[in-house]
Amino acid sequence: MKEYDKPKHVFLLAGLSESGKSYAGNFFDDHGIKRLKYVKLFAHDVLQQQPDINPYNLLNNSTETDEEQAQRAARSLFQICESENILYCSIESMVKPSTTIAFKQAIGTSRVSVVYFDIEQEVRLQRQMGRENVDYETARKIMLPRDEKKIKFGTPEIKDIADIVIDNSGTIEELNQKLRGLMNEYCI
Repeated sequence: MKEYDKPKHVFLLAGLSESGKSYAGNFFDDHGIKRLKYVKLFAHDVLQQQPDINPYNLLNNSTETDEEQAQRAARSLFQICESENILYCSIESMVKPSTTIAFKQAIGTSRVSVVYFDIEQEVRLQRQMGRENVDYETARKIMLPRDEKKIKFGTPEIKDIADIVIDNSGTIEELNQKLRGLMNEYCI
């Protein structure tokens, strides 16, 4: 694969449902670090031709190996970063350890940080209740099936290969401070 100057640094975000990945992606985006989605990078070429196609169906039905999928997503990442002059970005949501490793290698391990958001299920359920304005049982019905899929893919195992594990059981201010620390360490 051709060597690219951009991006300078990439945060690969992983964690179970309601762990803080999207919040972190939005926080980074608000601070000049482009928020991207892995599934859309994987499907980028097809979406250019068929914008109404569901990228999740493409990824889930792909016959490519994890390494081939990661190479495809990395090529799209490099093209987008070059064309849009993106120096720093975060990418949600890494769900499989093997794909995460392959994607990190395809981008270049020295410019990638895998960030895993760790948080107990009860705290995540409470946040789901607040975000969706639903009761506890409804929150369980929303969140637990999504967790089951991610657990089946091995998402919790990404914690073992993560460069950074963020305990997100605290306040939003604490999370903001941790995210600012990452920006200061990797993006300046």
